[in-house]
Amino acid sequence: SLQSGSNATLKNCTIQPGNQMGDNLFFYDCTFKAIDGSDVNNMNLPYDADRVFDNCTFEGKTILGSNGYNVGFRLGTFTECEFDDLRVNLRAEAKYSSTLFENCNIHSEDETFVNVGPFASSEGSVDLVFRNCDIEHTGKNLVNIVAKTNEGSQVLFDDCNLNKPVDPSYRPD
Repeated sequence: SLQSGSNATLKNCTIQPGNQMGDNLFFYDCTFKAIDGSDVNNMNLPYDADRVFDNCTFEGKTILGSNGYNVGFRLGTFTECEFDDLRVNLRAEAKYSSTLFENCNIHSEDETFVNVGPFASSEGSVDLVFRNCDIEHTGKNLVNIVAKTNEGSQVLFDDCNLNKPVDPSYRPD
């Protein structure tokens, strides 16, 4: 289990991430899976430092940022990663948050795939970019795959393939 740590490079590892991970972490060809007894990878990485995920696989449900309204993920780059079921829930305090997904294959079963905004009444902004990604969203929300962007924030899908299959049995309440 990786609960905290800083200034590390990990290659070809199987990792059970803890809720709080440190700064300047670089992951190459790693597999992330939930801590024993849990069904969710909570990737809450609140420190201002580099984090690189290159050619990594995220098994099961992964929540990037906070599962509630705590400080969420701030800086990170995901390149050529695979996600079984991703929810992006980013909050910025009075600081800038920048996260890039590039050439990733992403599946999301969450009602709302991306939920970004400020922390409480702060002025923070979120810059979230998906570039050249294949994204499939199978959550029941037929319209809002992105919710709550605040002024000054950006959620950009650049040259992505977005697949939103519609369940023919779905009926809104």
